[in-house]
This record gives sequence, C-alpha cells and structure tokens, in this order.
Amino acid sequence: MRFCCGVSVAATMLRLLVCLAAVWGSLGRRAKVPDEGGAPGNTDLFGDADSHVVEVGEGFMKRAAGRIKPGDTLYLVNFYSGSCGHCQTHADTWKKAAKFAANGGCKTQLLAVNCDSWRDLCTIYEVESTPRIYGFGIGGNVGEPKTGTLVGEEFGNIVRWIEEADKSFNLEDALEMEDEYVEGDDAGSEAAPRKEVVNDIHNMDAKAMLKVDISSALRFGLETGVFLGKTYLDGEALDALYSWINLLRQSFPGDLERKQLHWFLSKLKALETKSGSKKRISSKEFDGLLKQWKFASSKMSSVGNGTWRATWILCRQRSIRDIGVYGGYPCALWALFHVLSVSSSSGGAPPEQTLSAIAGYIRHFFSCSECVQNFVKSNPDPLHDVLLKAEKLGVSKSRALILFFWMEHNAVTRRLIREFSGVKRKRKKVIARHVFPVRSRCRSCYRDSSSKLRGVAPAGGDFEYLSNNKGMGPNAKFRDTIATSTKGVAKDPNVETDIEWDYDVLLRFLKHTYCFVDSRLKCPSGQAVGRVGASSYDYDVSSWGTTFVSFFIVASCLVCFRPMLRVVNRVRRKMKKSPKRRH
Repeated sequence: MRFCCGVSVAATMLRLLVCLAAVWGSLGRRAKVPDEGGAPGNTDLFGDADSHVVEVGEGFMKRAAGRIKPGDTLYLVNFYSGSCGHCQTHADTWKKAAKFAANGGCKTQLLAVNCDSWRDLCTIYEVESTPRIYGFGIGGNVGEPKTGTLVGEEFGNIVRWIEEADKSFNLEDALEMEDEYVEGDDAGSEAAPRKEVVNDIHNMDAKAMLKVDISSALRFGLETGVFLGKTYLDGEALDALYSWINLLRQSFPGDLERKQLHWFLSKLKALETKSGSKKRISSKEFDGLLKQWKFASSKMSSVGNGTWRATWILCRQRSIRDIGVYGGYPCALWALFHVLSVSSSSGGAPPEQTLSAIAGYIRHFFSCSECVQNFVKSNPDPLHDVLLKAEKLGVSKSRALILFFWMEHNAVTRRLIREFSGVKRKRKKVIARHVFPVRSRCRSCYRDSSSKLRGVAPAGGDFEYLSNNKGMGPNAKFRDTIATSTKGVAKDPNVETDIEWDYDVLLRFLKHTYCFVDSRLKCPSGQAVGRVGASSYDYDVSSWGTTFVSFFIVASCLVCFRPMLRVVNRVRRKMKKSPKRRH
C-alpha cells in the first residue's frame, strides 16, 4: 500500500521503529532489582547455570544443620565477598574443585556464601576476611561453626580435604575427567563490559553519575564491611571508623551529604558503651542507625521493607561475569579515594588526615584479605613513606597524595590483570584492562615516545618520588614490580608496559576529573585536560558521547516525524472526502 505522498506504510513504520530504537538505546535498560534477602545487593560469583557450586544463605545453613553421619552429605563452604578482586580470581578454582568432586562421584557438596549479602551469617562463622573456606566432615555440623575445619584456598588443599574426609571420592575418575576440563568459553569476563545507564538517570551529567557511585560505595562499605566477622567494634577498629567518617564529613562532595555524615557521626558516638576501660559499639545498634540514615537513599536504592541497595551507574556491571574489578564496589571505592585525595587540595581535609583515614579503612574494613595484605606490605607506614618522603623530594603533600592513589590504582589493576591472565590462560583472549588514564582519555598525559625523547627521564621530584630507589617506603620496589609486571599479559596489545608520564598534565587531569564544587569544595581554574568529567578506564561516559546520542535522537525523530505527519494528513483528507455511509 502506498500513499500519494510517495511514502509507503512499511517504510514509514520502519523509520518509526528506528527512531524508537534510538531513543530506547540512549536511555539504557532499567536495572533489575536484586532479589530480597541478605543485604545491599552485590552480584553472586556462582550464579552460572552450569556451575557445580551452590550459592546458599542463612536459610540453607539452618536446614542443613545437624550432626553429619557416615553416608550423609559433607560440606565445603566458601565464604567470599562478591566485591573482592581476589575472591573473583579464586572463583574459577572453586568451580573447578566442585566439578572435580562431582566427577569423582563423592558426597561432598561445595557451597558458597556471599558475605556482601549475608554479613551476619559470615559473622557467626567468624569470617573477618575473604575468601575463607570451612570443611564439615563426618561428626561435624554445618550449623555449628566450631565443628568445621579451616581449609586452604589452593586447589590442592581443597582436593586433599575431600580425599581424606570423603571415602566415596574416586580420585582416578576425577583425574580422568580433569583432562577434559575446559575453563569456559570466550564469552567470559575478559571482555570489557558495556556500560549501561538506568533510564531513571539518563539525563544526569557525568559528575552527578560519579556522585551516585561514590555515595553507594561509601554506604555499601559501612553496610557490609564494618562488622564483617564482628559483633562489637572497639579499639583501633573503632578509632578507624571514626576517622573514616570524620574524613568524609569534611571532604565528601555536597553540602547536604556532609550534613548527613555529621549527623551519622554524632549519633554513632552516642551509641558507645563501655566494656571495662574500652569503648565499643554493637553491630545491632549500628545496623539500627543505618536504617535511620537517609544518605544515598533514593527510589533507585530502595527495594521496600527498609532495605537499601547499592546503585552503580558508571561502575555498573553488565552481568555476573562482569563484576568487581570491572565495576561495582571496588570500582566506585577507587573513585571515592580519588575524589577524597583531590578534595584534600581543594577545601577538604588535609593530606595527612586523608591518607591516614583511608589507610585505616582499608586495613580494618575492606574484606578482601589478599588486597589488604598487599596494601599493608607496600605501605607499612603510609604517612612517613608517602607524604614526608615526598616533601623531602620537593613534592607537595597534596600533589603526592593524588599521585599516590593514582599509582596504587594502576598497581592493583596490573596485579589483577596478571592474576586473571593466569587463571584464564586456557582462554583465547587476555582480559582487556588498561592503565589509567588511557590515551583516548588524556593523550597529553603521555610523554612523546619518539626516538628523540625515548629514555629521557622526567626531571623534578615527581620522578624520584615514584621511582624504586628514592620512592615511598622500604617496599616501594614491591609496588613498582606489581605495577610494571607483564607476566601473563605481555601479549596483550591493550596493555602498555613502558610509559613515560607528564605528571603536571596528569595531575590537572585527575583534579578536573574528580573535583566537585559546593560551598566548601572547588575545582581548579583553567583549561581542562583531556576528556574529563567522570572519565576513567572504569567509566564509559564522556561529553562528546552524550552530545552524539542527543544529536542522533533528534535527527532520528526528524527523519520519522515528517513522513508520519504526511501520512496522518493524507488519511484525514481521504476520510473527509469519502461519502458517509447510510444506515
């Protein structure tokens, strides 16, 4: 059918569909609300349909409670954190062990408990860091933590426990099947996730999105990490909590947010009770205070019944395979550290207070045991090793602090690249991760690599401050070794291993990227460097991209609007001309 205007119905409808698709694509897909139960909504690591690992929670542990007799099911339980990078690299080992056990025909079942969702359950089992594995053999009771045996996280230790505890396990059958084991297809988590933005916030700018993420990271850490494995908080841990919230009260962006943090700190101190000479706070009272707190609360973060859920936008994960180092809590927590370090030079708390509070938070409240060990090993005395040594080399404390967290972020990224590359060595691809910032975000941050300048060391204190010999602390070489290691990733063309940075430009980039403006904080004046805003290798939002999407929407609507208007007018004219039927 064709109208007189020369536009067929099919062509018009096709254009209309293109227009609607463009609008829908630009708004993004609405985030799925996680199932209720547990706490603030982090994705489980073992939700794959083909996984032999069973994700469980408090209900299962209660149902499975009871003395284990010969012939009953034995249990190996992996208490992990979905936001822990090391737990993610260990996940494949746990899946492999579960399949190995199944191939051996044994009665041992491998379970997993996400402490991000089941903090109180993990506290009952005294899980203060993750991953932590307990085995419950004959005579044990999965409902009684003290009857469990602590098992090493290495594959050999897991199999050794199964072999000793489960007499039905056939090692030869398992080894025969092991030769056929494949570690997954190319659709796994090595692909960089496509960032999606829920349509409730499609019109927010990059800084507003960044603020949503760091607000969620702040609260998520308080909800899941502070009382993990603890019923009461006292001593150094309580002091670290006070220091962390006090820092946020001074340096977190937003006048309203700082007022909310001030309220929280004052109410928190009012909860103190004394046990002998020590002051302490109970987890029950702390959780009650969190429920009253309005910080980071919105229609996106509420799922009813007073339950709070984290909302990730720039750090949003695409699926259960794209978590942790690709998005979610660790991504947003690094962004928060960058924001706080930049705030220290633009109206927030001084560098000494900022570094001390962040270091205390990592030591006491970050659940990933290996991550904490690496940080402590490379920074045994952060205040002395970072700020005082930098000052002696002519680098200001505020400048040193910003560069320090930039370097630590890249060091962690490189270490995780190496770990994931080792775990996924049978896959065709290596995980596509990059140093921060990538060239496309800040080309000027990279020095000219032409032969004329190749090998010429940057002059000034920054280079010495970040070097092995005169840098931060006795273990600076350890950190640099991690940061520059190419083991397992040397063939990845996306990972640059020999980079010379322009630290002045890099510093301006970081300040413009992570600064905020309110009654206390300010952004540096002058021309921004690179594509700033919330630009990071973890983020996929930029001003030119927003402009392009907006232009595409308008153009698409213009394309389909005029033909549709012609069709409507043509139909109306034909209806007017057609004679009325007699009844």
